Amino acid sequence: MTNFIDISHKNLVVKLAETREEIEKARKLRFDELISKSNPDIPYADCFDDSDFVYDHLIVTDTDDGSVVGTYRLGRREQLNKIKSFYTNGKFNCDSLLAAEGELLELSRMAIKESYRDGSVIKLLWKGLFAYCARFDVKYLFGIISLPTTDPKDAINFLSYINNGLVTEEFDLFPREPAVEIELLPPDKTDVFKAKKEMHPILKAYLSMGCKFARGAHYDLGFLKSIDVMIVIDIKKVNPKYIELVTRM
Repeated sequence: MTNFIDISHKNLVVKLAETREEIEKARKLRFDELISKSNPDIPYADCFDDSDFVYDHLIVTDTDDGSVVGTYRLGRREQLNKIKSFYTNGKFNCDSLLAAEGELLELSRMAIKESYRDGSVIKLLWKGLFAYCARFDVKYLFGIISLPTTDPKDAINFLSYINNGLVTEEFDLFPREPAVEIELLPPDKTDVFKAKKEMHPILKAYLSMGCKFARGAHYDLGFLKSIDVMIVIDIKKVNPKYIELVTRM
């Protein structure tokens, strides 16, 4: 793919990965910052497959040393001809979303090097993402958010919060087995403040974009050892002022 994204800020540049070497750097970043910290026993070779060379990869590079310090993996319908199924569809039934009109974009495996989490890299990733969406006229963003626990009691307020009013009514999205089974708290017993306090910053950003959730949650017991929830965002409904806010450098 011709690289139509080339946005810089000081010594940082966001672009689409163009070489196998750049994709490998992005995979190494994900392993170091996400996978090995969640599951230190998993070998690097077990974490990736050739589907990574089908997807597009948004990367932020430090031009001082050529290192990749931020990344997002992006997947559109076109790539389904080679990978057969989106990553998200292996954890949640996405049939109703896949049947929708308009371009879909799966967001996965976002990672930022810990020493670069001062705001600049995430803003560049947002800039690159919105440019990508504009280029391909994307309507729906979707993907998985992994909670760093396999005990649903640790996430009871969050799971109750999203299932009490934030489940998408537009699509019938639900977890594949193994699904998390837990009695959710009623709205008046849910600690919303605690639920929001425990959210990853990226999830707070998605919520500000108007994201909705699949109902329920999925256990990832082999890879990240996590509880996974699914988000979906109609990007056409995102306030342009919010996009301007999160990309302002």
